[in-house]
Amino acid sequence: MNCKAKSMLLMLTILLTALLLHAQAPYSSVFYSGENFIGIRKLVFNAEHQDQLLVHNGNAIVPIESEDYYGSGWRTASIPVGSHPYIGFTNSPQNNLVNPIYWQEISANSLSKLTLMANDPAGDQSFSNVNLDIREVYAGFSADKVHFAIRNAGNGFPISSGLTYFSYMALLVNPDADPVDNPPVYGLMYTVNLTGVMSPGLYKITGTGFSGLNRLGDIQTQVDAANNLLYLSCDWSLLQADADFMSWYNAEYPLAGSMALSSRITLTGGIQEADASPAVNLLFKKQQVPGANLYGPELSVPVYVENGGIASVYIEYYDADPNLPIVHKVLLDGVEYGDLLPVTPIDFSQSQGFYLDNINLPPGCNTIELVFSDDGINYFSQYINNCSGAQDAIASPAILSAYPNPFVASLNIKADFSAIPEKGIRIYNLKGQLIRSISLNQAEGIVWDGKDSRGQNTAPGIYLLKAGQSQTAPLKVLKLK
Repeated sequence: MNCKAKSMLLMLTILLTALLLHAQAPYSSVFYSGENFIGIRKLVFNAEHQDQLLVHNGNAIVPIESEDYYGSGWRTASIPVGSHPYIGFTNSPQNNLVNPIYWQEISANSLSKLTLMANDPAGDQSFSNVNLDIREVYAGFSADKVHFAIRNAGNGFPISSGLTYFSYMALLVNPDADPVDNPPVYGLMYTVNLTGVMSPGLYKITGTGFSGLNRLGDIQTQVDAANNLLYLSCDWSLLQADADFMSWYNAEYPLAGSMALSSRITLTGGIQEADASPAVNLLFKKQQVPGANLYGPELSVPVYVENGGIASVYIEYYDADPNLPIVHKVLLDGVEYGDLLPVTPIDFSQSQGFYLDNINLPPGCNTIELVFSDDGINYFSQYINNCSGAQDAIASPAILSAYPNPFVASLNIKADFSAIPEKGIRIYNLKGQLIRSISLNQAEGIVWDGKDSRGQNTAPGIYLLKAGQSQTAPLKVLKLK
């Protein structure tokens, strides 16, 4: 028994080290349009990693590629009409975080309703038994159960061969735990029934050997030998009745580390790991596609600045559903000019800013229209009238530029002040309050560190740059992250 205990402890140490991924918080906000268009928060900000939307098309779960949303750190994708009303996510190609699709109920052997959680290489098991070679792991959840399916390389899922026993487990663990703290691991274990030692069930495993196997209750199992699949499921209530589980489980953001494990158990060798799938963070979050569009967008009075035929506009959009606008455009005298750009960070659950600067107004321009739609059917507009677009034929205005826009730590400002006596920049908030004045000693440019005149950091938002103090001095709309 001591040998078995040591083997169990070693197995759990390796397991926890593999499982504990950094727990990020992707998909904490998903916003929809009135029809089939959504904004998806990026999980991984490396441009090589593309987040995928998962939908069930009536037959199977399929991925849909997403697209960058104006460089904002969000992505967008279109949901096919007729899809299941819940969606999921995975980050690809790493696939180390999966939000399975939620179902009201899942029958014991419905692989089509489970989301692929991990692939595992062929032939990497520690022993010759092909049944211990894990190839694929699937996960899903329903109103009352958590579900897994393990596919092996073949030969069914035997639990004994003479005095040699086998176990197959799907595991859950606190994704933020430290392995040195020996946190409990929760395992749905399919194995032999050894009276007083182990039997199939849900276990809280503490890593102290067989004495650390605390059976919490029954699980549901089914072997599909023809397709090399083992289905495992247990009631959420069994997990949630455990105080240690509930000490880290967050119902608002239900994230858990997970993997599948196969083991060989002998009297001489104890419990020996045979194969382990890659570790994954599973997010058991319901992502429902809203079925109704009850409210139309509300638009603020736009902020408009113009000098010498170059204009900038800013407007706030709010939808009580809340819905993402699929149309957010600028029209000049009824002719489409371009898209309004979202202000980051994005949050459509409250007023969301949109802007566009460096608009070249055509001579004689009368009306700027800012038009929005959250469904492509109903349109809502705000108008800016009497914009002349006339060019000053005598003196060219100072050219003002600022980059990067948006910015975080510092903003580089450049201007041509040859026509303006006072060489400096004034920074205003959208209430028209002066935030900071910065003198310009060299014509090349200056840097704003994002602080106000008292040296305090200004809040993220929209600010106006004004070159000089005169009423006709050029302005620019900029964003502070």
